[in-house]
Amino acid sequence: EFAVHCTSVHRDYKMIHSDNKGVAATELENRLGGVCLFVQGAAGDSSPNFQRFRGLREVRGTDRDDLESARKNGFMQAELAFKLCEAAASARSVEAEIDTAIEYVDFSKIDVDPKDVGGRAGCKTGPAVIGARALLGTDEGMPTPKIVYHVAQGISQASDLLEFVTSGEYRFLPGCDPVQGPKKGCIQAGESQFFRARGFENSIVPSFLDPVLGLIKNWSRRKLMGRPLTPQILPIQTVRLGEWVWITVPAEFTTTSGARLKKSVLNDLRGSWARRALLIGYANSYSGYVTTPEEYQLQLYEGASTHFGQWTQPAYQTAFRALMKKLLSPRRERSSTYIHPPVPSEAELRELWAPPL
Repeated sequence: EFAVHCTSVHRDYKMIHSDNKGVAATELENRLGGVCLFVQGAAGDSSPNFQRFRGLREVRGTDRDDLESARKNGFMQAELAFKLCEAAASARSVEAEIDTAIEYVDFSKIDVDPKDVGGRAGCKTGPAVIGARALLGTDEGMPTPKIVYHVAQGISQASDLLEFVTSGEYRFLPGCDPVQGPKKGCIQAGESQFFRARGFENSIVPSFLDPVLGLIKNWSRRKLMGRPLTPQILPIQTVRLGEWVWITVPAEFTTTSGARLKKSVLNDLRGSWARRALLIGYANSYSGYVTTPEEYQLQLYEGASTHFGQWTQPAYQTAFRALMKKLLSPRRERSSTYIHPPVPSEAELRELWAPPL
C-alpha cells in the first residue's frame, strides 16, 4: 500500500502516461517476470509534489521534468516492493483463507453510530454537495482564478439566504447545516443542481469557459439531469486474505481518516483471524474525498470535496461495522440489502453524449 497521488505528471503533458504507479508496476514486472499491481491507499492528502520551479505555477516533484519525477517516485515504490518480495521468500507461510463480502450502501442517508463520533447522537450524512472551496483546486494543478471562487461563494450564500427567506428553515443558513456544517455549497451533486437552481440550461455563463460546463448545459437542455452527479448508492467491500483484511472504499481518504477506518475495522474484528488491515481507495466506484470531521471544518479543497457532509468518515465506520458482521457470519446465512445504483440504458448513454442542441 503506497498511498501517493498519481499526479507526478501534470495536465500540460498531452500524451497518455501511467504516472508513478505505472512506472512502479512496470519496473517490478521487469524484475520479477510477472504481473504486478500497486494498489492505492489513503492518498487524499499525500502528494508526490513538494517544490516549486521558476516559471511553473504548479508544485512539482523531484525534478522540473514531470516524466523524471514520475520515474524516480515509481522506482522508489518498486524498490521497496522488491525488497518485500525477497523477504517474503524466506518468511513463514500462513494459512491463506480467502473470503469476501460486499454491500451497497446509500451514503446520502446514513445514521452514524454514536460510538463512531464520541457518543454524539443525531449525526448523519446527506445528499452529496460540493463546496465552493473546491473550485480553487490545489497546488497539484493550475488553480481556478480566485474571482471565480468568490463569485461562487457569493452566489452560494445568496441562494442559501433566499432558501431561508422562502422556506423559513434556519438550517439552510450558511454554516448551520447539521450535515454539511461550514461548507458553502456550490454544486448540489446529489440533487443535480447548481446553487440550488434548476434550469441550468438558461445560465448566462458561456459554455466555452469550461467543457464540463458546456456538457452540463447540454444535459439540462435534454432533460437528462435527473440522476445524481455524484453516485450515492456505493459499494463497500472487504476481502479476507489469511490474517489480512482488505478494506476497499470508493473514495479518496486522507491519511488520518484512513487510519481511523482501519483501526475501527480491526476493533470490530477483535478476537477473530484479523491481525492487519489494508485500505484500498478508488475501488469499485468514486465519490470524492473523505476527510475526518476535524479536517472537514477547515474547508480546504479536501473538505469541500467530501460530498456527504462532515460525518462522512465516521459513516464509513458505521457502514463497515455491518459489513464485518456479514463477513464473520457463515456464508449461507449472509443476506444483502439488495439496493444497487441505477444503471443507464444504452439509449440513455447515447443521449448523454449527443451533440449540443
